[in-house]
Formats: sequence, structure tokens, C-alpha cells
Amino acid sequence: MNDSVLYTRKNFPAISLADMFTDAKTKRMVTRFEPILKSVMGIKRIEGCLYDAYRDRDNQHLSIWCKFLEQLNIAYQVHRVNAAKMPQEGGLIIIANHPFGMLDGIIMGSLLRSQRDDIKIMANQALLGPKLLGVDIIGVDPYENNSSIKANLSPLRQARRWLNQGGVVAVFPGGDVSVKEQHKTVDPPWHKTLLRFIQKSKTPIMPVYFQGQNSEFFYKLRGIHEKLGSCLLGKELLKKHGQTIDVFMGPTIDTDTIKNEDNLEQFLRDKIYSLEHER
Repeated sequence: MNDSVLYTRKNFPAISLADMFTDAKTKRMVTRFEPILKSVMGIKRIEGCLYDAYRDRDNQHLSIWCKFLEQLNIAYQVHRVNAAKMPQEGGLIIIANHPFGMLDGIIMGSLLRSQRDDIKIMANQALLGPKLLGVDIIGVDPYENNSSIKANLSPLRQARRWLNQGGVVAVFPGGDVSVKEQHKTVDPPWHKTLLRFIQKSKTPIMPVYFQGQNSEFFYKLRGIHEKLGSCLLGKELLKKHGQTIDVFMGPTIDTDTIKNEDNLEQFLRDKIYSLEHER
């Protein structure tokens, strides 16, 4: 968020539901009914929590991410597998699963900001985009199709420059929120463009695993159409009120190991999902 601008509740940047859709007709329809949809979907309440976090962001020297979690009344506990520690300097890619859709991005921001100042998170430009959470975000289109591949070229270049400058970039390689398969919550197939980005970056990688899932109703709706599930992400976030999320951090993976892997996606997925069982 642009710290040179002092926002009020009236002009505070809003979450754009219309930006979730590429079809022009759908965009117009969503824009027309957006105030009603935001109330039904819980987005209005989330925007209020985010504004309160922004207004109180300098109190106790906590990041806006931490204040946002406070407003949502959600906590997290970090488990460091094999005494994993984040390097305090130098380029680093954080890869993580994406079980919640919004909450994992917010926790990621809080976690990374507690470790280093030079962070960037590649996140859905509609739900947690730059206009909402500012300089920590590189906004991307999470749906891998022809239009998103083209739209994401500039964000990928920005992320690569940040790594080359010695910063941290966190990515959710699945792009979209996790799905339910055989009673397990797993990422959809990872984006090929993000895998190429990871492989070509020649940067150490740290895996992170978020434990948890959304409601069964969410997965049923998403089974009908992925965008129907996305419409519930706000409600799913608010349902975590009062909960503590377990987050597992694994040891960094060196560049030589990545370079020699034939099936990079499976190798990195295994690194993430195995963390839960390696406390």
C-alpha cells in the first residue's frame, strides 16, 4: 500500500470481485451487483478488518499483516522442521501449498515480515493485490490460461529482479486454492510458468506447509465451477475466527539439488507435503 497516501475508510482501496473474471459481460454484471455480493460473501467485513489494520499499522511496530490477523482474530504457530531457519540475507524463494486461498497469503506476509524486510509475495491481484497490501505484493492472475500467461510476464520479471537484488519472493505454485482428492487437500497441478521461474532463478528454496482446509461446502461448489468456490473465499477466511493455524517450515534446498531434478514439480511438492510428518 502506498504509504505516501493517507487513506480514510471512505477512500480505502477495495477488493475487486470483478477483477476475478476475464469475460467482459461477467465483469459488468459483477460490478453492477458488487455491493450486495460483497456483503453476502463476507468481503465487506474483510475490507473493514483490513482498513482497521492499516489505521493501526504503526502501533507496537507490527506489520500490517500482523495487524490484519489480529483484526480477524486468527493466530498461527510455526514449526521449524529440522531446526529450519530462514537465511537473513541473499535471494530466496519460498514455496508453499495453498489450502485456504486468502488466509495462507496473509499468514505468509506476517511470517516473512517477522524475519526480513526485503520480501515480496506473488498473490492474486484481485483478492490480495498491490493496492490493498502495497509494496509486499506482486499481483498476478492465478488462473493459467492464455490471457493470464501474457498478463503475468511483467510480474515474473519483477520477481526475478527482486531475487537478483538479494530479496525474498514467496510463491504459491498451484496458483489457485487447493482441491480435495481422495479425502486429502492438495494443490492443483502447478503452473508451468512458475516452475520455469523457480528452475531458472538459481536461488535456494525454502518449503512451507500450511495445515488445514476449507469447508466441505466450499469443495462441493468448486467441483461445479472453480469460480463458484472462489466466491466463498471471504466466508472461508472469516470461519477461521478464533483458530490457530499450524505452519511448517523446512530446511532450504540448494540450487544444485534443484538443477539435477528431472521431475521438479513432484520433488518440490513432496518437500512441502512431507513437512507435516517431520516435526
